[in-house]
Amino acid sequence: MKKLLAILLALAITLSLCACGGDGPETESGSDPQSSESPDIESDVVPGVESSEEESEEESMEESSEVIERTWPCVRGTFVQPGAFTDYTVEKWQHHFEYLKEVGIDIFIIQWTAETPYGKFADVFYHSEYAAANKASGYREYADFLPRVLEAAQNTGIKVFVGLNLSDEWWSFACTKVDWNKSVSTCGAEMAKEIYSLYKEQYPDALYGWYFAYEMFNGMQGYEKLAGEFLNMYLEPLTELDPSMPLLLSPFVQKAGGSAAKAEQEWKKVFEYADFREGDIFCCQDAVGAGHIDISQLDSYFAALKRAVDTEPGLHFWANSEDFTKNYDSAYVSRFIQQMEIARPYVEDYVTFAYSHYYAKDYNGKGGFHRAYKYYYDTGDKSPELSAPVLTYEFNSSGKPSVSAEIINNAAGIRYVVFSAEGYEDYRMDYPVARLNKETFTTKHTFTPSSGAKTLKVTVTVTDYYGNTASAKIEIDLGA
Repeated sequence: MKKLLAILLALAITLSLCACGGDGPETESGSDPQSSESPDIESDVVPGVESSEEESEEESMEESSEVIERTWPCVRGTFVQPGAFTDYTVEKWQHHFEYLKEVGIDIFIIQWTAETPYGKFADVFYHSEYAAANKASGYREYADFLPRVLEAAQNTGIKVFVGLNLSDEWWSFACTKVDWNKSVSTCGAEMAKEIYSLYKEQYPDALYGWYFAYEMFNGMQGYEKLAGEFLNMYLEPLTELDPSMPLLLSPFVQKAGGSAAKAEQEWKKVFEYADFREGDIFCCQDAVGAGHIDISQLDSYFAALKRAVDTEPGLHFWANSEDFTKNYDSAYVSRFIQQMEIARPYVEDYVTFAYSHYYAKDYNGKGGFHRAYKYYYDTGDKSPELSAPVLTYEFNSSGKPSVSAEIINNAAGIRYVVFSAEGYEDYRMDYPVARLNKETFTTKHTFTPSSGAKTLKVTVTVTDYYGNTASAKIEIDLGA
């Protein structure tokens, strides 16, 4: 889940180690960098094409769905990378959490709360006297981030797993340097003590567990013992502090690290050395979004890791299903569903890297994905029907053909419409969530034919938030 550049660097690493992988996160963990995608409305100007769009309505608030007994897999947790949300107030966090609860999410995993290159603090996301006394160059403190999250979470019934420290040099040598292991784990242990003393009494339900921020991955090449010992450098002080607070780690799978059978044996060795407690959670990133693995290989790796986890009594096995793509776009809901279904025979529960970044109703223009996933959450429908657009045309006062496409909305919601014609660049129009409250809407595009053209063949394709497509064609006689 760390920054994408770090993740890609991880793939290039030939040394081996444990695996976790945002958000997306970032990535899902391990797989995602912070997202900075543009809003869902595009206004590209295409040569030779004019477009008109009816005005959008104000978005209406969605009503909470009635209680449903679900027999289909759904995520119950999301990761967040703190740098993308430093401006969120307590009120904004409460809205964010209420939107998450609309789709059954009640677990919120903060990927890290400090960056500690070589044991010194760079960025820290709560008020830390320990960090201030151990600064790296460029030190910054975002003192309000963690307390605001915890206050809002306490008010809304959200359980927070707090990630401790993360260091980018992990991607260069992982846990193969014992002195480095000790340095950064000392930072993490001191942070946990400080965070616990500052916030546990005030937010006892919200401050629920800890997240092990270093993303391990298969392909350890003999470093399994060091990996287990590095985990213990966090597990031991956390147990001493409060044994009731579980630790969640999220390794990722990568085909570059070897076969599923090899991954199983590596993790069995790690479990021989790591002192996991009853209730700790091994939450494997499926790495489909980051591209570390093909979705067709996912079943074999999850089956193998399930066998490995079963050798560690009391350790829970969850899936971290990534909801983004290698281009840092939100993954279509159909792919996201498929990932959860593949993991379903092996895991107890699901989180994702990262709903807050890629599907959230209130972040970065992702309300359409929230709407579509909420439809799946409420109904279990894996493939809503999508109708082709209805096309007509007319000539405007300048004699140019204007194609009108009546778009029939579906339950998933139309994400975008593309007008295509030979000799023209495709024209894509994205739609706001407010438009998706209508049963139908109309888009018009005017073409400027080349001199002497006799016909214009236009194809209009609609794509919904599940990734389904439907097309219609029309041929226009331009005359002599």
